Amino acid sequence: MSEGNNTEQILNEINSSIVKIINNKMNEFNLSQKTLSEKTKISQPTISKLLSKKANFSTKELIVLSDALKINLMNVAYKTYENFGKQNFLYEHNNIPVSYTHLRAHETD
Repeated sequence: MSEGNNTEQILNEINSSIVKIINNKMNEFNLSQKTLSEKTKISQPTISKLLSKKANFSTKELIVLSDALKINLMNVAYKTYENFGKQNFLYEHNNIPVSYTHLRAHETD
């Protein structure tokens, strides 16, 4: 897998995780995109683009949205990045963890 493809996959995964959490928080607090826009001073069209994954979040947008929704979206982004990297590494290197018992079962005499 090329470096560029991997970066795009990671960004897509991060954006998907953040959008899911923002939508959950908007439902929890009963917020519309318009209301969220008013709280954050991020334009409603920009919020719409972000939530439809037509744009990537800036650091500033993540911080402002974190404050408005009372969740650390930067932490969500980091954890998603960290988890995606581990899964991708295991997949690319066929290095899938198995138990000791499983390994013993494949031993031959």
